[in-house]
Amino acid sequence: MTNQESGSKSSGEARARDLAQQAIHKAQLAHKWKSASGRDAWSEIHRAAYGDGKGGHSRKLTHDEAAVIASRLHSRLVDDQPQLKALGVSKTELCRKAFGDTDSKELYRLTLPPGTNSHKRSLRLDADKYIRLIETLAYYLGSSASVIGEPLLAGTRLTPLSRTENEFSELDAIHVALQHIVDDLDREFGLFETYRQTAKLKCKGVVEGDKCCWPLYTPYAMDEQELNYEKQDDYSKEYAIATDLNQAFIRRNHFYRTHMYSWFLYGFETGALQNDDFFYVPHAPLGHLLLWDLPDPKLNRAAYFQAVDEQVFKLKNANTDSLPIPKDEWNPEKKNPFGQTMQRGAPNEFLQDHFWLIAYPHPEGKRLVPTLYQPGGEGGAYLLPLDLEGLEMLADVVWVSPTSHCNALQRIQQLLADQDANGQNSIERGMRRTSVWLAENPILKKEAERQEVSRRVDGLARRR
Repeated sequence: MTNQESGSKSSGEARARDLAQQAIHKAQLAHKWKSASGRDAWSEIHRAAYGDGKGGHSRKLTHDEAAVIASRLHSRLVDDQPQLKALGVSKTELCRKAFGDTDSKELYRLTLPPGTNSHKRSLRLDADKYIRLIETLAYYLGSSASVIGEPLLAGTRLTPLSRTENEFSELDAIHVALQHIVDDLDREFGLFETYRQTAKLKCKGVVEGDKCCWPLYTPYAMDEQELNYEKQDDYSKEYAIATDLNQAFIRRNHFYRTHMYSWFLYGFETGALQNDDFFYVPHAPLGHLLLWDLPDPKLNRAAYFQAVDEQVFKLKNANTDSLPIPKDEWNPEKKNPFGQTMQRGAPNEFLQDHFWLIAYPHPEGKRLVPTLYQPGGEGGAYLLPLDLEGLEMLADVVWVSPTSHCNALQRIQQLLADQDANGQNSIERGMRRTSVWLAENPILKKEAERQEVSRRVDGLARRR
């Protein structure tokens, strides 16, 4: 081989390595970009740290932003010190978990005690550092990162209130309003911690032989006829997924994207249950939506509007049972939801088409977010986090009732504006009413039964 050929080969290999590293780096950032796809403060600090994957670049925090966040972080750590101490979490452990270093120098540069000169403190301006510390604090306190993070970011350029009307669109306002509902209910009912405990107990139960994977289907084969030699590898992979905390609420943990054959975001293959048993999650009804059979509105608006008119006409002139209203009730004796997908004890195909807004763990797993859910049919349940991308899609999705129709984004606006005497809108009322159901989910219910059996046996052992 000549020197020229050798050099060309080396150059080609180096380029291939660079491309591979870029692909790996992009994949590693995918979760971060998904967390930066909203307009609330927690999304904005992710955008500052990592960009958004769509042309939005990362940036350093301003010194004033860092000073505000660092000052609040100091106060928060002082307030949480007794609880952290009770949990056995020292500053050294906090730094090790957050930064992989037991040296507390990072903590020093991320906090600002009262009366301290912020310039002499040489505060960190990397948003990523603050995110990692807040997420670590949330991890030990059993809380959502955004519930802890949002108050710390208040008063900075990262918050919605800092933006002018021209900088804040209706889409932004809808996203922030929905996210605030979820965060407020999380604070009030401890939803994130309930989800987290459910995930831990579920994965532990699977390791011990339990088959319940609520709120997902059991992913690995249970039929003895399927447990043959050829499927042993598949079984092992599925079992590994069932014991993975990162996939406790979204199967395969894949990233939402536009489907190759359709214009809507792909929210299938999540493994979510498709019956009443799913509805322990906080939820509010949205209604019947048209999207699966509509042509791409960006390619041909006339064809899109024609399809909308045809489908709306067909639904409104069909049997009224084609647009049924779910009962969405709770059985106090059995402590389970019913009437969301079933009528008179049997599945209702039209109720399977009904869409819901739910408070659900984000794919990245650090917070709860407003999420779109449809039980669906053979294709599986549809589960989509409603960030800006998801809401933008809903502008071309059609909500239809027996008497009217509009785009789904307008319908959500109407529901948000529908406030009662207490200032609560219908989405918040629905989620608030059903938030207490989460603690009765099948995983926690089974754990309560196990503890009761253990208590009784212990009582028998100590009776004499």
